[in-house]
Amino acid sequence: MAPRPLPGNITGAIPSTSSGEPGADDLLFQNLLSAEWIIFSFYQAGVETFNAADFVEAGFPNTTYERIQQI
Repeated sequence: MAPRPLPGNITGAIPSTSSGEPGADDLLFQNLLSAEWIIFSFYQAGVETFNAADFVEAGFPNTTYERIQQI
């Protein structure tokens, strides 16, 4: 299997550059980044688990698998 494209192959934590309490923007961006990872992982798992024939058999249009790969 080919390696995942970025950001899928960077899974380690990035250490903070300063100490102290996180700011409001820090918490917001952390939550948004977490949501992005969840969405990315969801689509990546779908592409790795299924193929185009699976979607056609389930009644989806012929282009569904290709669109999921693009996302």
